[in-house]
Amino acid sequence: MKKTTAPVIKVARQYYDVTTGEEIQTREEFIESLTHDSYVIQIPYLHPDYKSEVEQLLMIFDQRWITDDKRIMNFKESYYPEKYWQITRRLQTAIATPEVRRIMQAEDEILEEFAMMEQLIAEKDEALDEQRQALDEKDKALDEKDKVVAEQQKMIAELQQQLKDTK
Repeated sequence: MKKTTAPVIKVARQYYDVTTGEEIQTREEFIESLTHDSYVIQIPYLHPDYKSEVEQLLMIFDQRWITDDKRIMNFKESYYPEKYWQITRRLQTAIATPEVRRIMQAEDEILEEFAMMEQLIAEKDEALDEQRQALDEKDKALDEKDKVVAEQQKMIAELQQQLKDTK
C-alpha cells in the first residue's frame, strides 16, 4: 500500500492534507483500520516551512530538535511564533523539574523491561512452536508405524489362516 507524506491528515471518511486542503487519494492501512473520523499527525513529515497554523503549533514536537538522550527537545522559543511561547515555556518548565526527569527515566526503564519481556516471550513462543511441530512430526511417524504394524499383523493373520486351511 502506498504511503502519504502529508504531515497533518483530517479523516472524515476522506483524507485531506490540512495544509493545502486537497483531498488525498492514497490510503493508509493504519488509517483505514480506524472506525471513526480523526486527525492523524505524522510528525516525521512536518516540513521546515510550516504552512498552516496547525503545523506551526506542531513544530514544537518536530523530532529534529531532540537531544542525544532522546527525552528532551532542544528548541529555541524565538524560533516559534510568539503566540506559542506560553506552550513552549510550559514544556520547558516540565523538563527542567528533576522530578519529571526522574519519572521520564523510570518510564524509559519500564518500557525497556517490557520490550525485553516481549522479546523473551516471543522467543519462548517460537521455541514452543518448534516443539509442537516436532511433536506433530513424531505423532505422524508413530501413526505411520502403527499402520505398518497393523498391516504386518493382518498379513500374519492371513498367513496363519492359509496355514490352517492347508492342513
